[in-house]
Formats: sequence, C-alpha cells, structure tokens
Amino acid sequence: GKLFGSFILVVAFVLTATSAFACTPIAAGTGATVDGSVIVAHTCDGWYDNRIQIVPGGDHPEGEMVEIYVDPCLATRPNRVPQKVGEIPQAAHTNTYFHIGYPFMNDKQVIIGEHTWTGRQEASSPQGMLYIANLEQLGLQRASTAKEAVQIMGALAEQYGYGDGGETLLVGDTKEVWVFEVCGAGPLWTPDSGLPGAHWVAQRLPDDEVFVGANRARIGVIDFEDTENFMWSTDITAFPKLMGWWTEGEDFHYANIFHPITTPGTFGLSRREWRVFDLVAPSLELPILDDTTHYPFSVKPDEKVSIQTIIDIYSDHLEGTPYDLTTDAASAPFGNPNHWPVQRAQKPEGREALNWERAIAMFRCSYSFVSQSRAWLPDPVGGVLWFGEDAPDTTVYVPIYCGVTE
Repeated sequence: GKLFGSFILVVAFVLTATSAFACTPIAAGTGATVDGSVIVAHTCDGWYDNRIQIVPGGDHPEGEMVEIYVDPCLATRPNRVPQKVGEIPQAAHTNTYFHIGYPFMNDKQVIIGEHTWTGRQEASSPQGMLYIANLEQLGLQRASTAKEAVQIMGALAEQYGYGDGGETLLVGDTKEVWVFEVCGAGPLWTPDSGLPGAHWVAQRLPDDEVFVGANRARIGVIDFEDTENFMWSTDITAFPKLMGWWTEGEDFHYANIFHPITTPGTFGLSRREWRVFDLVAPSLELPILDDTTHYPFSVKPDEKVSIQTIIDIYSDHLEGTPYDLTTDAASAPFGNPNHWPVQRAQKPEGREALNWERAIAMFRCSYSFVSQSRAWLPDPVGGVLWFGEDAPDTTVYVPIYCGVTE
C-alpha cells in the first residue's frame, strides 16, 4: 500500500515496487546513545515472514553447500513459496543467527535493519542469484563484526549476482554502524560475464549521530580517498559511466545515480526522514523537503537517545505537526490515524493523484524491533533485541538476547 501525503500531490514511481514503501530503519552510534550502546531498529511494514527461527551455527565439512531460496522474506505468503535457485559453498564455521523475514541478529551482537528502494530498472540483474534476505542470512552466519558483514555481503553479491531491487541495510555491532546499499549490475550481467554482479557502497555512521532511512537510497557522494568511512564494489563507476548516469570528474553521488527521484511534490519517503531527525534534533529546524531532495546522511541528536526514544518514534503518526494523521478529515470521530489506501479508480474526479500521509507507525506492519549491542557485556547477553509483532504503536516489545538457543 502506498500511503503518502494527506491531500498532497503524489505521482506513482513507475520503477518502484510496492515493498519500497515499507520500512523505516533507525540506527545510533555509541556516542549518540545514553549508555554507549549501538542501537539498530527496523519496522517491517508489509506482509513478511514474522516467525523468528533460530538457526544454529557450527563447524561444517569441506564440500558442504548452502541452498539458496528466493525470496525467503515472503515465506508466509501461500502464493509466494520460496524457490531454490542455486547453491554456494558453505563456510567452515558459521554463527548462530535469527531468521525472520529480514534476518536480523547473530550470536556475535551483529544486528541488521533494512529498507527497500528498488531503484533503476536498468540496473536489475535477472540472473543474479542472491536477494537481500539471502545476503543478510549469509552475512550474519559468517561475520563477527558489522564491517566484516558488509565485506562478506558485498563480495557474495559481486560473485553470485544480486537479483533483488535496491536495498539498504543498517549493520551494527558493539562498536559501530555501517550503512550498506546495494543494487543489481544490469541486465547484461551473467555468472560467466567476468563482471561484478552488484553495485554496492557502505558508509560508516559517525559515532555521535543518528541515521534514518525511509525507502530511498541514502548514501550521497562517495569519498574514494576515505577508506576509513567508505567501502564500495569493484568498478563501481564503470556501469554508470557507460549508461550516461555519471561523467568522469563529477562527484559520484550513489543515491542520485542509482535511485534518482525526479517527481517533485512527493513526500512519502522524505517525510519520515524529516520526522525522525526533527524528533531527535529539533534544534536543527530542518526544512520540509520532498523526495527529490536529500537530508543529511545523519544528525547529532540534541539529547542522547535510548531504547524508549526509538520505541516512541516508532509509535508516531506525525502528531502535533501540520500532517497529523489523528486530526485530519479521515481520522474523525475517534482520531484514528490508520487510513486504508484508496485505489485510484475509487477517488473523486480530479483527485486521483491525492493520497494520505505516510506515517512511521503503520497498521500493516508485520513486526518491528529496537536492538542494543553492548561492548561491556559478554556476547550472549550483550546483544538484546526488543521485538514486537504487528503494528509498533500497539505492540508489546519483548527482549530476546542474542545468546538464546530456543
């Protein structure tokens, strides 16, 4: 469902899948939290597999293979049964990890949040084997740190091809957060083409800042001289140059190159970013920008954030703003913020392009979580993920420690 602005003009993004309007992940570095932990959070707003399954790690014999199924995040849909698409060699040792629609935690306190942005159709790779949930699964099984997870996921996407739409992952551990963005290599990529099978980039979140993503690519200009804070895929500039999306000598702005949004007056993505940043750093007085213009990658909060801060944000319907979903015409008489999407053919003549605001809290959420990775505690209890089924504004969050086995 595409729930956009309360009587604001929106035009459908032809190349953007419905799932792209689905999730709002948030992360905070050690210097931005009240206790020095790393926070990673995620709302999974759509029909996704909401069952938590613990997949034990262990040692594996040489020659063991991992079966790859697409698309595992939709495994609870009776009409979308995951299909086996291939196999890859298993690692010699794997971590225990927690499998759900978008696999989210391992026993090393590595935790991942996600959002979809899809991006350019020309970058899609039909022969790519791995989808984003596959990458998360493999990264959590094989990595002990956030940076290592990014490197593993990037390498696997390049080797076996990335067949999913554009995605963003927030990958945290006890020390830092990396924001990883990936899309396909284009329709000419094949397993034997000799080309990298994905275009990906990762940027480190400053320790004292907060990041939010809302279904658009968020990494801007890559500083190719700064290998401490950026990582990127092999030959990342070659395909955009070939396609005429980028010219030698220009800044390489990943989001504008791989996920350009050119329709003015759309706010379904930017509004959530603005809202999170405005709640944690109101002193910045950030302007209202539409989806064609980018907010900063991250901001320093006015006050350090806690688990409860993020839980409160995940209950938000833009209350107290001009876009408040509890006080518009459709919320009467009980202030109900849940506005069911209206099909274009059902709308009054001349108002076909109008739609509701897109809040952070969504009634169609499958699950959400707010997690902490804590360096001062041993791994089994250091990583704790507060999990809630269904809509985040009415759920009950339950702690799950990364060392539990059932």
